[in-house]
Amino acid sequence: MGQRLTSIESSSNTLKSGKADKCQPSGGESNLYEVKEKGRITGGTATDLVGGKTKGTVCVFTAGSGVVTTLSPGSTDTF
Repeated sequence: MGQRLTSIESSSNTLKSGKADKCQPSGGESNLYEVKEKGRITGGTATDLVGGKTKGTVCVFTAGSGVVTTLSPGSTDTF
């Protein structure tokens, strides 16, 4: 089995709600928030990734008695 690598990320997040929230819930879900994330890999044992950038959009929905999160298309990791 291969070596397990780790990475450490420093990020900032922006919470969007109401009209600013562009997430589309599926049937049976209700939209809560859209979270925009931008970050940079700052350390860890996966040294080739250090200095890389990340950005993503996470959509947060409610479904039944729980919370559902999805990573939107277009979310990227750049190394």
